[in-house]
Amino acid sequence: MKYLVLILGLVLFSCKSTQVDKEDYKKNEWVKAYKTHVFCSCLISGYENDTIFKLIKKKDPIVVYNEISFEDLKKAYAIGKKVSDKIPEVVLPSEDEYGNFNQKKRFIMQNCLNYFASQKLDSLAQNEYNKQINN
Repeated sequence: MKYLVLILGLVLFSCKSTQVDKEDYKKNEWVKAYKTHVFCSCLISGYENDTIFKLIKKKDPIVVYNEISFEDLKKAYAIGKKVSDKIPEVVLPSEDEYGNFNQKKRFIMQNCLNYFASQKLDSLAQNEYNKQINN
């Protein structure tokens, strides 16, 4: 009898744990996809749809996650564009491939990647996920 209760308790506990893990997995995947879309849109906007992204899009879908609505993707794109638009130009005392010195540059990759890894974007993406779940 003790073993039956013990086994029943383990089965019930393991079922509950699996359900929580599935919910956490879904949330993590949604948040990761949202953040990735913000990052990619920051890069695309920052580099102004340069040829490199046309080549990338031929072989890479970039972000595919069916659970994110079109409205949420538009929000993510707007965030990425806003981050990109705020990246200042700096003058680097170096020579480019054409022999020109002191070219104005923007640290696009660095700023987009730093924003992707920031707690601010983590929090924002989790809030957007929670809004989507509550609707």
